[in-house]
Amino acid sequence: MPHPLNDSVIESTILVAVVPRGLEWDEITNAKFIFLLAIKSNEVEELQNVYDTLLDFITSNDKQESLIKNSNYNNLLNIFTQN
Repeated sequence: MPHPLNDSVIESTILVAVVPRGLEWDEITNAKFIFLLAIKSNEVEELQNVYDTLLDFITSNDKQESLIKNSNYNNLLNIFTQN
């Protein structure tokens, strides 16, 4: 299950992979960012905030370029905590 949302999750976690050259996802998609989510069932209310933040990221070329150029944890946090 790639996105567990049940009692099997001990701690909510988001794994981020940054692939600057891209990863062939299918015949037409070249993915540069991959997010894997594991959310505890009692933290589902926070999931909307995660989705909103991801939507902001995927619609911002500037944020994507910033993460590709500097793909470290501190920059990732900075990008995802900006308002």
